Amino acid sequence: MASQRCKHGLVICEKCVVITDAAKRVHDAIGIAITFHTIEEISRGWMAFALADGQTDHTIYPSKVEAIRHQSDEFRYMYVSLARCIGGMSAKDAQLFLDVHRQAYDGGMRLTDPDNAIMMPQGREQLITRPTYESERGYVRPWKQGREFKPNAT
Repeated sequence: MASQRCKHGLVICEKCVVITDAAKRVHDAIGIAITFHTIEEISRGWMAFALADGQTDHTIYPSKVEAIRHQSDEFRYMYVSLARCIGGMSAKDAQLFLDVHRQAYDGGMRLTDPDNAIMMPQGREQLITRPTYESERGYVRPWKQGREFKPNAT
């Protein structure tokens, strides 16, 4: 399936995203849940949203496993940890989240690991390196090359 790309060359772009009614429903439902439930329920809760139209049953499930178990087909829904959006979710973020899930499911990926609390897969084996003085400044220290160091020289 060939996906259209935006003017930035991306399939999903935060600058070109068009907010749909489905994203507005997700935004509203999360706002309602945060308003009318306790912080304890929100901090451990999960909600399920239909990928087709953003509909939800407004149930806050105690775990992702329970949220998945109560849906007719796990791949037709996205699962949102309310602890990750304790202050709400903007309609733009909801649209991007829907777009990522739709794209992944269309491509055969599975974003819903029932035994894992992580909402999206992450690369865990990536080496994290600290920037060095040389990499930040974009040059090798001159005294290592046998020249005199002049800090203000260009």
